[in-house]
Amino acid sequence: MVLAIALGHTACEGDEGPPGPAGAAGAQGPAGPAGPQGQPGESGAARVLDFSVDFEADTAGNYSTGINFAETENFDLTILDSDVVLVYALAGAIDDPEDPESSLLFWSPLPQTYNLEGGGTATYNYAYSRLFLFLFLQSGANLADFPALTDDQVFRLVVVPGDLLNGRKANPTVDLNNYEEVIKYYNIDDSVVRKIQVK
Repeated sequence: MVLAIALGHTACEGDEGPPGPAGAAGAQGPAGPAGPQGQPGESGAARVLDFSVDFEADTAGNYSTGINFAETENFDLTILDSDVVLVYALAGAIDDPEDPESSLLFWSPLPQTYNLEGGGTATYNYAYSRLFLFLFLQSGANLADFPALTDDQVFRLVVVPGDLLNGRKANPTVDLNNYEEVIKYYNIDDSVVRKIQVK
């Protein structure tokens, strides 16, 4: 009888029906731990470099000098076509009232014109490519009489990568002629500036 009941129960069982609809989603679990930090991007950073040069006269009496970026003695300065090169002349220095062992430097953007003793003017200016920086000194006066303008002149070079100028900081409102505004706008730390030696 038990066997007959078991067989009868098996015989009455039909085919398996289709699955029912999915139930409602449960509550979201707690967030997992944060993954490792990724590598920083490769966007360029603005650079500041100091150098000193002597202006030399050609046969026509024009005074100029220059830098081959790849041939500085202690630094290979690579400039991209998209980079912006700014040049400032050292206009003067005073003792720093907050640090007696250092000086406050004053930088003037090029082009920069100076009045000459006895009349006339002299103007520093520059042009650049990704390979060279060309500096020239223009004046109607005989600059051989003004060695303070031609010998051992100190300049500061600020190289702003094009991706900073035209990308993340598009259409900058900063005055590129104002050195203090430039270093602030591009977050440049000029507390320690590398000095390059020009061959």
